[in-house]
Amino acid sequence: RAGATLINQFALSFAPKNKNRPSPMINVYS
Repeated sequence: RAGATLINQFALSFAPKNKNRPSPMINVYS
């Protein structure tokens, strides 16, 4: 779970434009 959290934070930071909508990467790791 912790790893997914780090990836989630990275994805959000990497794609601030998709802040409102979850990035596909987050869905995969989620």
